[in-house]
Amino acid sequence: TAAAAADTAAAAEIDAQPDISSRAGKYDSVQAQFQTMLEQRDELLAAWRALDYNGNGKVSLAEIDKWIQEKYPVLDHKPA
Repeated sequence: TAAAAADTAAAAEIDAQPDISSRAGKYDSVQAQFQTMLEQRDELLAAWRALDYNGNGKVSLAEIDKWIQEKYPVLDHKPA
């Protein structure tokens, strides 16, 4: 229908120019922590050990999810 097409066009226009000013800086701390982790091998190894909490040398999606929830809750966007 014409109304549905108009809604779709309006949504596309909004997505093309998102207003992120209200969210600016929200992830700066996490970005800085990841950058440090990538630049410092000991930080990266500590992150790996935290991720691989069962020590099997592999990291499952469940382990990544647990790590994100505990260490970086701002990145945890799962629906309730």
